[in-house]
Amino acid sequence: MTHIEIGKILSPHAMDGMVKVQPWCDGVEVICGLERVYLDATPLTITRAFPHKNHACVKFAGIDTIEAAKALYGKILYADRTDLDLPEGSYFIADLIGTPVIDAGSGRVYGTLAAVNTATRNHIYEIDTDSGMVMLPNVAEFVADIKPGVGIYVTPIEGFFS
Repeated sequence: MTHIEIGKILSPHAMDGMVKVQPWCDGVEVICGLERVYLDATPLTITRAFPHKNHACVKFAGIDTIEAAKALYGKILYADRTDLDLPEGSYFIADLIGTPVIDAGSGRVYGTLAAVNTATRNHIYEIDTDSGMVMLPNVAEFVADIKPGVGIYVTPIEGFFS
């Protein structure tokens, strides 16, 4: 996959076609730092962007009216992976989904990463196990190592996955 989801278009922000974007990435600064995003496969050039509270206010070339902005409501924005700077040791959440969750000590496979809840200070891993969904905070006490596509190695407390 060359494109990755970065946010969702919310309401218009101004009469000139500017929109508010809810970030699905590390923050509004990521979106504001891009020159181009994609709506499905269609590239959109960002002519102006700035943080506003916990959203990005974005003006796209060719979207010049409030009506045009309203037509974008609810649409998902994507960025090309090559346009995103990823610090060493960081991973795209999309690359972790489906990765086996493995006990760092015993090698026991608990399940696979189904989703990541980013609404909390520390991300919460939602792990699909044979006995149902288990939530595990992504903190050093529980997550020992991450190797995308290979395994997320964890050190849970006794009984956590029982």
